[in-house]
Amino acid sequence: MAPISGWLADHRDRRVLVVIALLSGILFAALYPFLPTVALLMGLGMLESVGVALVLPAAQSLLSEHVAAEQVGRAQGMFASTQTAAVAVSASLAGSLFGIGRWVPFVSSAAVSTLLLVAIPLVWRGVPGRVHRAAPSASNLTPATEPVS
Repeated sequence: MAPISGWLADHRDRRVLVVIALLSGILFAALYPFLPTVALLMGLGMLESVGVALVLPAAQSLLSEHVAAEQVGRAQGMFASTQTAAVAVSASLAGSLFGIGRWVPFVSSAAVSTLLLVAIPLVWRGVPGRVHRAAPSASNLTPATEPVS
């Protein structure tokens, strides 16, 4: 998926891509406990993973673009650590919610995610969604591209 996902991140609004991925994840989470067969669960899980693979470069480029070059690794590490911590907290809460009903952790996580998704326009209001490329200047022309006199 790398060539396609990279192209999407470079040519489409990355914020839209990330929001679409989050919305599809929310939809899948809400659907999973109600699927009648394991085959359908596996098929939809595969489809969901393709969607995540398609937008991960967009999410990473949004993150990387807004930190200093020497802090990109730290920012991506903090993002991954925060994501892992959220998964750990969610998993520990899900165990008790399964006691109420097997669908409860899935639907409740979808509901909480939907509420958090509503905040994205506020958080990203000043973030450019598309990759901005600087126009070539005379100082960065290589000999192969310099005009012939």
